[in-house]
Amino acid sequence: MQHAPFIVYNILAVSWILSPYSTLLTEFGNEHGQSGNRGLIEFTLLVTFTFGKLGPRIILARLTRSPFPWFNFGAFGPLIGGVVLVNLRALRL
Repeated sequence: MQHAPFIVYNILAVSWILSPYSTLLTEFGNEHGQSGNRGLIEFTLLVTFTFGKLGPRIILARLTRSPFPWFNFGAFGPLIGGVVLVNLRALRL
């Protein structure tokens, strides 16, 4: 059961990447000499820093025998916001 935060974290990241409205895996921006997949680099940095907020808290909770941090808004908040923003077109009625 303590693997649930990691599973939720991965589901959020994959749902952002594989959304039909996501442009992370498309080539764009090449007409002005920019490199493609610029959003993928930003996404990777976001995932790196948010995982950096999730992992150590779980490790410290285990080592110090303190309560397990089930929900960490610092890790899940940016991913939830990204998933909602990417899929906003689908949510419009």
